[in-house]
Amino acid sequence: MPLVSPHFLLTLLNDSLMIIGKTSSSISKSEIFEKYSEIQVVSTVFNLTSIPCKISSPFRVDNNPSFSIYLNDQKHVCFKDFGDKDCRGGLLDLLCKYWKCTFNQVFDKILEVMQKQEGTGVEIKSKQIKVLTRKESSELTKIQVAVRP
Repeated sequence: MPLVSPHFLLTLLNDSLMIIGKTSSSISKSEIFEKYSEIQVVSTVFNLTSIPCKISSPFRVDNNPSFSIYLNDQKHVCFKDFGDKDCRGGLLDLLCKYWKCTFNQVFDKILEVMQKQEGTGVEIKSKQIKVLTRKESSELTKIQVAVRP
């Protein structure tokens, strides 16, 4: 008769006690990012069409988009919530907070989301996601401000 605890499953098999423990993620950070770029992951999860961008915060009510997603100098995805000075970090920090999961669980979630995207027949190509230079981004912002009523 199996005994269940929060961390282990104990069972008798051929008069031997067998302990089956929890397992950790079967995929590593390097394996995820060999298959998918950081830009592909963040654009898929948040349905982005360009980086850098400002969106409404996924963590609080935000009527005036003040949540920035951008690439740092090393070309890694970063975020900053201008409405919460303590809310900032890299892609994995963002996804852990967004999915309310641990660092080890986030890789399985990324894989799950990206495989669902692949299953829809939509192929993610780097050219579909426009990465803007700082100059292009500021010019785009000026245009958007000028067009708004």
